[in-house]
Amino acid sequence: MQVVPETTGHDMPQRIRKVVGHHFRVSSRTGGEIHQRDIVIAIWVRRADERSGVLDTLLEISREDYYPEYTKKEDLIVRYLLHRHLYGKKNTQKELYQNIAINELRIIAIKDAMEDKNYDEAEKLCLEKANAEETWHYHSSDPEDWNNVLYDIYKTANNTEKQIAQAKKLLLMGNEKFWGVLKQIYKKCGAWNENYESLLDELKDSKRTVCYRSILISENEKKRLLDDVMENPYDLFYYGKYLVKEYPEQVYELCYKEISESCAQAKDRREYKKITKNIAQLIKWKGNDTAKSLIEELMQRYPRKPALLDELEKVEKKL
Repeated sequence: MQVVPETTGHDMPQRIRKVVGHHFRVSSRTGGEIHQRDIVIAIWVRRADERSGVLDTLLEISREDYYPEYTKKEDLIVRYLLHRHLYGKKNTQKELYQNIAINELRIIAIKDAMEDKNYDEAEKLCLEKANAEETWHYHSSDPEDWNNVLYDIYKTANNTEKQIAQAKKLLLMGNEKFWGVLKQIYKKCGAWNENYESLLDELKDSKRTVCYRSILISENEKKRLLDDVMENPYDLFYYGKYLVKEYPEQVYELCYKEISESCAQAKDRREYKKITKNIAQLIKWKGNDTAKSLIEELMQRYPRKPALLDELEKVEKKL
């Protein structure tokens, strides 16, 4: 038999409803199906002291068949959440820590520690996971990523020194948001100006190009942005719009070189269209002379590529 998702009772705590409603599965060799509602009702209509035993029995029966690891994990989560609801946080702490390897339960333990202002315990629980993962595992938009949780712990604990260290770590891992966080903290401490340049240098050295350039744009650091684009013309025709007003000749020269190199690699009309689209952008940036010279050179260099010549003639009319 298999449990089919269905709306659970509104009298259950929200977190239990969420876990049961989305994850709970019971199977048996007999086939058929049973709605989760029926299991929830079977548990909830009993007296409080009976509910835990009913759930335990159902979970044990379900384990008689093959059961994937992730489903066993969900069983333990459901069991713990029900026990916690029945007996309270303190009386179920041992069970929580016995299953601390389950991320969802570790998050609960961390939040419990923070509520109790036991920030050392919260930090320890979080660091055990954060230190075990490679930086490429970092999910900047996930509030429950271990490194994000660790920053929240330091912020709640009002530990400025560790806040700065963790915020800098996250910035150098490419989380642009923490530039503003560091800026606010440093300004509050009166130390923003003395840390500004070195922080930019560290961010450049981190090789997080998109993050670094985004910060340069927000801080109006045009010269630094130009230097970086000249060093690595990645996405030149995006960043060029921020530079062409102050540094037109440098941008025109970069465009000329980038388009010439792209054309050498292009093999079909689709790629030729991308090249002429960039030439059109160069013309919009008032680089008409550069665009004219480039078109002439490409026509002379590739006389046996009729599709390319056709596309070049089209863009030449925009001059």
